[in-house]
Amino acid sequence: THDPDNANSLSSNRIFDLELDSSGNIWMSTIKGVNKFNPDSQSVERFLHEPNNPNSLSYNTSWSLDIDSTGRVWIATSGKGLDVLDPQTGEFDHYNHDPEDPNTLNTSSVTDIFVDSKNQIWVGTGGGLNLYQPESDNFKRFPFSSDNPHSLNNSTVANIHEDSKGHLWVGTTKGANVLDTETHEVLK
Repeated sequence: THDPDNANSLSSNRIFDLELDSSGNIWMSTIKGVNKFNPDSQSVERFLHEPNNPNSLSYNTSWSLDIDSTGRVWIATSGKGLDVLDPQTGEFDHYNHDPEDPNTLNTSSVTDIFVDSKNQIWVGTGGGLNLYQPESDNFKRFPFSSDNPHSLNNSTVANIHEDSKGHLWVGTTKGANVLDTETHEVLK
């Protein structure tokens, strides 16, 4: 739990997401940063925004996180884009929306992160769904379009999961969508 007098406690009791890494550590996204809890040593490591440090978390409020097969921690921040922590170096990469670049996130308001069974990184935002493309270090967008019956049914993505058939379930504020992860077509 959080103890304001103990820097080795959780940074906040308001926890939005939990993930277990391959070493058994529990990662927590909170309203005041990201925490890594080691159950063996009962120790907490905090990752917080430091205004003068570009290699820190970009914003303390983080809604969601997930961990890829290499151990990198992908973090959804509230309005400051997507952060990726390399736990070996403790350094962050930052991804944001750029209105001039269609290969960036469709908005910087990131709501959910999901690493699927193929280690693809899916990013839900207030502007739709995004797929990280590691070969070009950018994103493919899956926006809502009322003219396209194979688009998401709404642009605000709340949650992402994968079923046993490898289909991606994308929850929005208007219902569920099913996406074929091979064709990238919304099946509904």
